[in-house]
Amino acid sequence: MIETRSFRQLDLNLLRVLCEVQRCGSVTLAAQRLSLSQPATSSALGRLRRHFGDALFVRVPTGLAPTALGSRVAGIAEQQLRLLETALSEQEHFNPAEARTHWRLSLSDLGEMVFLPRLVAWLETRAAHCQLSNGALPAALIEDALARGSIDLALGVLSPQHQAIESTVLFHNRHVALVGAHHPLRRATLKSLGQHALAVAAPAETFADSIEAILTQRGLADNVRLRVRHFGAMPGLVAHSDLVAIVPADFVATLEYRDHLRALPLPSDFPTEPVRLLWHKRSEHTPSITWLRAAIIELFERREGRTRTKAVKAP
Repeated sequence: MIETRSFRQLDLNLLRVLCEVQRCGSVTLAAQRLSLSQPATSSALGRLRRHFGDALFVRVPTGLAPTALGSRVAGIAEQQLRLLETALSEQEHFNPAEARTHWRLSLSDLGEMVFLPRLVAWLETRAAHCQLSNGALPAALIEDALARGSIDLALGVLSPQHQAIESTVLFHNRHVALVGAHHPLRRATLKSLGQHALAVAAPAETFADSIEAILTQRGLADNVRLRVRHFGAMPGLVAHSDLVAIVPADFVATLEYRDHLRALPLPSDFPTEPVRLLWHKRSEHTPSITWLRAAIIELFERREGRTRTKAVKAP
């Protein structure tokens, strides 16, 4: 356990470095996020290591991973710094034109395509000094990240499980069959789909793997020949192959060049998926987050998705 005297000797500014290195898994990226030089960030991490008598981070193939002590200290520091930041920076009324708030979202690659262009354009005219970051967390980690305050909002095909998580359905995701311009498929029926090789995407940031579950229910599991992590790969894949990609209609709407592609509607009984906006109950009345949440709802909520729900506790 860290002695009280030792804690009093700790430069609390170093804790911001600790939290950012854990978030980024990289000293270089942490330095960029903190607007520090890499040597200064490395030096700060060295001071932390000497103070705690622990490596705090070890090198792994994907970057830097925290040690047990590093993870514990960073988790506590992140939570407390976030609470302090909120307490000191939030005013009774949020003035977007003057604010310099940094919002942190979690969006999949599809979410970036669907939501960011309109949202960024909106913010440029109303909150030009504010910052926006996308953390793109795996779906299983989103609720914990909202609870810790490492992200403010999450958008996607998400299914909240805990009472502290609030959500609203923005719209229901409809899927289409995306094929190359010269593909022989003309109607996407269950029978015709069963005669072609299918491609699906399952980003870790959403529960989009449910698409494959739907195909399995309809006896098409054996036709799934390609699985990719990102929807962005789909146009090139289908344009140069005989694959049939099952993708959200909103994704097709984001494509600028569609001369080499065709989108076919799926059978009418093909299920839709609710796209939700999630936030933590503790930020329910935080002015800046409330303002951004209202902006997202105004921009993206469709008439069929105006049901606000409170998450139920997982069984």
